[in-house]
This record gives sequence, C-alpha cells and structure tokens, in this order.
Amino acid sequence: MFATRAANPRGREDLYSVGTIAQIVGLTKRRCCGRWVVNLRGAGRARALEYVRWEPFREADVEPLVESAEEPLIVDALASAVRRAVTQLHDRKPRCLHAMRAHEAVLASSRASDLAGAVSDLLVHLPLQENQRLLEAEPLTAQLGEVLAHVRALLAPLEGTPQQTEGRARDLGWS
Repeated sequence: MFATRAANPRGREDLYSVGTIAQIVGLTKRRCCGRWVVNLRGAGRARALEYVRWEPFREADVEPLVESAEEPLIVDALASAVRRAVTQLHDRKPRCLHAMRAHEAVLASSRASDLAGAVSDLLVHLPLQENQRLLEAEPLTAQLGEVLAHVRALLAPLEGTPQQTEGRARDLGWS
C-alpha cells in the first residue's frame, strides 16, 4: 500500500515511494452506508521499484526494506519504552478503541521493527505527510523515537486527576 500525494493519482510521481506491506485481517460492510471496509495489519515496509499495472488497481514490484543492524541495547530500550507508553495509554483510556487495538498489537509484536505498524491506530489523526515521514524514518532507532514521541504526546494531556484527565480527553476527542 502506498499513500497518494494527489486525490486522483495519474502516475508514479503522485505516490510516495515507501509504503507498507499489509495483511488483510478483516472485511466488514458498514450498516450505515453500505461501504466495505478492509482492516489491515502492517507486515513491513517496502519501496516501489516499478508499477506493473495501474488499472483497475495499482500493482507494483516492491523491495522489502530491511532494517539495518543497530545497537541492540538502544533498539531494545526504545522498543520497551514504546510498549510501556502504549500500555499506559491503554490503562488510562481502556474504552478507547484506538488505544485498545494498539495495545493488543504491541503485545502481539515480537520484533521492534513491527512496533510502528502496531501503533498505527494511534497515528490515524496525524497528517498524511507526518505519517509518511514516520514510515520512511531510518534507521529503526529514529523510527521508534518518532513513535515514542507521538505516544507520549497523546499521554501528556491525560496526566493529572481523573476529573482533569476526563476533561482533557474530551477536548481531544478521546472520550
């Protein structure tokens, strides 16, 4: 899956070059409007090499992006910090669907390189350009640092007494 820069992409230049290899985990039909919604789980990052089909859907030959070897202690520390932050967010907002899905996905992910995809439910409100910047961040420590900063930013307004937290969460649309 590759995000588009334009509403009606006409060529490769209208698509970002780095995207997500995704697995379909569910397909549901909305009762309210009859639209079909596909639920995906990111399996990794990829760079488009060549588009081999454009219509009726886009298809590309891709190159999976392999994470470079980095200092394992730093990667492990950042991964642990992301897991803790997502758990804290879930503990503070247990009924929030985004926090619940992210928490489940983080618990299920065994590799640090999967964490950015695991918290994607928490990134849905980011502008497309910021989401794309996070997807393209290299090395892995930079990507995990970006994810951690975003999750901590979501946590910050939830600090304080339950009454303060509920008010701030309502203001952010988290209620």
